[in-house]
Amino acid sequence: MARTITPLNSTKIDKAKPQEKEFTLSDGKGLYLLVKPNGAKL
Repeated sequence: MARTITPLNSTKIDKAKPQEKEFTLSDGKGLYLLVKPNGAKL
């Protein structure tokens, strides 16, 4: 069964906190947000 992915919104982006390793958030349609350990969001 396919997973339902909710689109990125400003709330999710604002709540994304830096972690030890960089990680990505995805909207499911090819848009990614990269969150770096120093807090930068690209």
